[in-house]
Amino acid sequence: QGSEYFCSLLILGLEIPTGVGELGSDAIFVALVATIGYSAISSLLGITPDKVPFLSDAANNRVPSMEDFLDSEGRFDPTLMMRGDNDQD
Repeated sequence: QGSEYFCSLLILGLEIPTGVGELGSDAIFVALVATIGYSAISSLLGITPDKVPFLSDAANNRVPSMEDFLDSEGRFDPTLMMRGDNDQD
């Protein structure tokens, strides 16, 4: 019956009260909903949603921008990203 009130963290070999585990899950859920809500509302208003810590920087570094596809004369060339030839001197 004691196992009803405790959840086990097998990796660390610790037992924490179920209420603490639920609070942690609730906090993660609220952070997720807030992040998605902020991103959706910002996008609908035409504002880049770039104020989310860690995620914004990771997305900016991962998603290619239009400048990555422009050649030295400013023409669109989708093969530049594949070749890695986009010298922007």
